[in-house]
Amino acid sequence: MARYILVATLICSLLLHCAEPQFAPVSTQCLQCICEGSSRCDFSIGCGSSTCGPYAITWGYWNDGGRPVPNGDSSYSEGAYMRCANDKGCAEATVQNYMLKYGHDCNGDQEVTCYDFAAIHRSGSSNCGAHLDNEYFNKLINCMAFYEIY
Repeated sequence: MARYILVATLICSLLLHCAEPQFAPVSTQCLQCICEGSSRCDFSIGCGSSTCGPYAITWGYWNDGGRPVPNGDSSYSEGAYMRCANDKGCAEATVQNYMLKYGHDCNGDQEVTCYDFAAIHRSGSSNCGAHLDNEYFNKLINCMAFYEIY
């Protein structure tokens, strides 16, 4: 599995700004739960002081996620990050690319699950073993129970 992730990451890196990940480690249902936990999946949320869009994406996260952009845009144009973070497909491509790069087992159960992806999304790859804040955690767990994913 790790070998496939590495190959997909290398392919994506060679293509520089791939909007669609070559391999999508995060399921559609898990993406929905990360979105629910981040903002109740509010696509009208816009940008705050440090995050943008319903996934609450920071510029650094977007950059680490390969700087994807909506069709016809350039990752180097002014506002590209904000446009991407507020576009469903582009924001999800950012999350997928980020997880291709940083996804791993955070809770020590020897599996990489939706919970691990959600913890990485919220706390970062190196701090994903820390407790999640109650609001995010409760929204996430309720959504995961709804979809019966763990």
